[in-house]
Amino acid sequence: MGAIKHGIPAAPVRDRYGRRGYSQRFRRALAGLALVTAGLVVVAPTRTLGTALAIAITAGMIGSALALRAPGRAILPAIILLLAIVTNLISSS
Repeated sequence: MGAIKHGIPAAPVRDRYGRRGYSQRFRRALAGLALVTAGLVVVAPTRTLGTALAIAITAGMIGSALALRAPGRAILPAIILLLAIVTNLISSS
């Protein structure tokens, strides 16, 4: 989902990135990172690494939303982060 949102964004998403000073290269790098993360999570031997990367990306999303003074945009990533951490803890035990 993140790879599609960042890799082939609708015009409002592109405009929002531009207004915040993010380049097209940054947007495409995020899309690639999302694809790599999804691949790591799917393959059993690399699942822990993929989960850790997903947690780091999500924490970055929260930090970015808070830095831009848009705390409402941090709610969904915070829920996803919590689910990722809980899932990782459950699967580790």
